[in-house]
Amino acid sequence: MKSNKKQPTGSPVAYSAEAVIAWLEKVRPAVPWRELVADKLPPVVWRSRWNTFRDSLGLPYSAGMMANLDSDNKGPVRLGVPQ
Repeated sequence: MKSNKKQPTGSPVAYSAEAVIAWLEKVRPAVPWRELVADKLPPVVWRSRWNTFRDSLGLPYSAGMMANLDSDNKGPVRLGVPQ
């Protein structure tokens, strides 16, 4: 049975920097993400700003793709959403 732990529609989505780094290490393990972005990400990473970080830091995917991954619970752990 599929989990019903989705973010309400229209609510801002955020991740902790540590959750983003852990997720990046999982999906792209060949890249040294912690070395590349740990000191450049803010403590809270808003999905609405994902494209900015993608462009400046080389993060994979777009904000839209992150929304799709989140809807399938395949993105980084979201703040405020029980896992």
